[in-house]
Amino acid sequence: MELINSSNYWRIVNTFGTGVFKIKDQTNGADRIFLDPSGNIGIGVSSPNTSLDLAGSFSRRINTLDIGDVDSTHNLYKDSLNSVVRLIGPISGASTITGIEQGADGQIITFINLATQNLVFAHENASSAAVNRFLLPGNAPVVLSQYESISLVYSVSENRWLSKN
Repeated sequence: MELINSSNYWRIVNTFGTGVFKIKDQTNGADRIFLDPSGNIGIGVSSPNTSLDLAGSFSRRINTLDIGDVDSTHNLYKDSLNSVVRLIGPISGASTITGIEQGADGQIITFINLATQNLVFAHENASSAAVNRFLLPGNAPVVLSQYESISLVYSVSENRWLSKN
């Protein structure tokens, strides 16, 4: 299959016999994306070694969330979050987050506190449903001062968000 417009010429290729599927940038003479028979995807890599093998850099999507938008149970709703979240807001005193709704296995979210007040991520707080809660180091809350961050990964085996820090 070929995709052509006034400035680009792309070609989708199935290399028979090897089982490799690739997208080729014919305009620049470069192979861009590879899918091998085991399901590994390479971007700029012709022989991917992992599920996603990337040559070069990548960006994580960032959004800004006003801490005043946290619901009454102090949960954040996953669909309002990108993989990096700047938390802002005029808060008085420390604000507490007790969970993130609808975690997906392996999902990673990094939070950056841009508010002038401390932001607390509560360990196993009953204000959130068990599957939305945080399992934090030392079984204690994590307090973020302004400009500090925390990265969390969701674990289906634990049914909790775990700190990567």
